[in-house]
Amino acid sequence: MPWNLALFWDINQLAARTGWAHPFMAAFALWGGPVILVLLLALGWWTRRGRGGAARALAAAVLTGVATLVSLGLNQFFAALHQEVRPFLALRGVTVLLSHSADNSFPSDHAALGAALAVGVLVFARGWGVLACAVAVFLAFSRVYAGMHYPLDVLAGLAIGAVAALLLVPTLAGLLGRLVQRRMPNVLRPLLLGVEAPAAGAAVE
Repeated sequence: MPWNLALFWDINQLAARTGWAHPFMAAFALWGGPVILVLLLALGWWTRRGRGGAARALAAAVLTGVATLVSLGLNQFFAALHQEVRPFLALRGVTVLLSHSADNSFPSDHAALGAALAVGVLVFARGWGVLACAVAVFLAFSRVYAGMHYPLDVLAGLAIGAVAALLLVPTLAGLLGRLVQRRMPNVLRPLLLGVEAPAAGAAVE
């Protein structure tokens, strides 16, 4: 697709002109972005403790992790359907910031992981989720900047991750939250839900 290649060169040539940003962008594209997103997931869950819907928030956080794994599995399925040589192998003159194997470029695992985490957080902690979505988009951009992917690769990854999270987290969070509320051992309630264990003989709502 002409636009895909043209946009890749626009972003990657920006990388060639901004050498001062390479250490940060390389670290963000490899591990920084995913680490920040996991921290935002944890913060989203932590700030919901002790409030209404704490059990649902915990369930949604767990399901977000599941959706992330599902999105990576879906990526492998789509990668088998469409082979795309990575740009640093297919093109000359690419600014490359990271060492990487010559595996399939489409779709981006980092983008899928980022979108699944971000959308999952958005479901149960909107404020943190908006920030997480911005981080996920910047993570996708950084993968193109670093010469690892074409724009279409990261757009596909973002779509796969977002769909996985939207299908799993809102659908199952309520059901799993009720199960957590009823079945969680009392000793774990103060830590995971931020509430005291119910008195002996009291009904758990």
